[in-house]
Amino acid sequence: MELRIISLWIGHGFLKKLYECIGDCQDLTFVTDRADVIRVSIENVFPNAHHGVCAFHLLGNIVHWFGKNDKTKELFWGLVRAYKRNIFEDFRYRFSSTRPQVAAYLVKFHVLNGLEHIPR
Repeated sequence: MELRIISLWIGHGFLKKLYECIGDCQDLTFVTDRADVIRVSIENVFPNAHHGVCAFHLLGNIVHWFGKNDKTKELFWGLVRAYKRNIFEDFRYRFSSTRPQVAAYLVKFHVLNGLEHIPR
């Protein structure tokens, strides 16, 4: 029951009010922690918005599922902070070579195929 109340508050409360204030903005992006309740609410209220995953929360999930590893953390932050394709490609290759299970996990969230947003 609590999940339904949260869903109603997000979807029919906060996001509806936000929509009333800003409308259907072009290039609107939400960055969240991947909670299904939030994702579905965003899709319903702002169907044209982009939805990104919070890097901090994603790293927390990696630590939860794959254990704490300083090398993983270093590669992860290098990857998500890359601002040029060659840097991104280097971190992607290193990540896939040294931590293939984590790399496969990141593919699910389109972290390893995010080149369209990175300039050459």
